[in-house]
Amino acid sequence: MLNLRGTFYLAVLASLLLSAAAQADTIIIGSNASANNYPFQTNGAYTGTYQQIYTRNKFPGVWSITQIAFASTTTPTSFYPSPAAYNLSVYAATAPTTPSSPSNNFANNRGSDYTIVYSGPVTATLTGANNFDLVINFATPFIYNSSLGDLLIEIVINSATGTGREFFLAGFSPETGRVYNAFGNPANGQIAEGNFGLYTRFMATQLQAPPNAIPEPATMFLLGTGVAGLAAYARGRRRALKR
Repeated sequence: MLNLRGTFYLAVLASLLLSAAAQADTIIIGSNASANNYPFQTNGAYTGTYQQIYTRNKFPGVWSITQIAFASTTTPTSFYPSPAAYNLSVYAATAPTTPSSPSNNFANNRGSDYTIVYSGPVTATLTGANNFDLVINFATPFIYNSSLGDLLIEIVINSATGTGREFFLAGFSPETGRVYNAFGNPANGQIAEGNFGLYTRFMATQLQAPPNAIPEPATMFLLGTGVAGLAAYARGRRRALKR
């Protein structure tokens, strides 16, 4: 039976491994080669639903997603810095469709785990400097299992106010696809655009690695350190018993 020292080594090992596994990662998806003002422009604001589908390949395993962010950028018709205030809702789901073939029917892109993760005001000072300056923190983390499909993020803009016509980094990429209202008007119907979308930053924590995944070097180091400590303790115990 382990005494207090052995129990201490086990507790330290468990703590180190848990802290390594719980570290949030920054995941950036899409292209920044171009710019687009849907759905976050505040001058002639877009209203209604905007969906973007992201490749599952950036999220191996099971993840807890807690934040998304978008990067404002300067274009010839933009005015910065620009204070922006939005009232919006954010939903997340596992998508039954893909970035290359989103449906122009919003409902068809929503998986059975479609859930709201934020609703309320979001304010930002948009600099146009290609920084992720529009940040949305989820009130409820979204648990995403990438083995079940690609990731859907849906943003519903209720209102937006600001001083300029803001643009955000975007571009053609196999990692993203989107669906939006024509001219920001829900009555005009939806347009599906495969392999194009806003450049997006996620903050997420991996909860479970995919099967047969090789542990990261830092995790292997911590595990080795903990095992070495337990081995040294065991050798000391054996020597003490032989005396």
